Amino acid sequence: LIVEIRLVQEHFSVKIVEKILAIFIEIVALIQNVI
Repeated sequence: LIVEIRLVQEHFSVKIVEKILAIFIEIVALIQNVI
């Protein structure tokens, strides 16, 4: 049970990191378009 919870937490944190990276890449792209 503890292992399952741990896996879910790791998967959730990975998804959050992916979202942050995607947003960061979009912001960088927008800045490059402005410049």
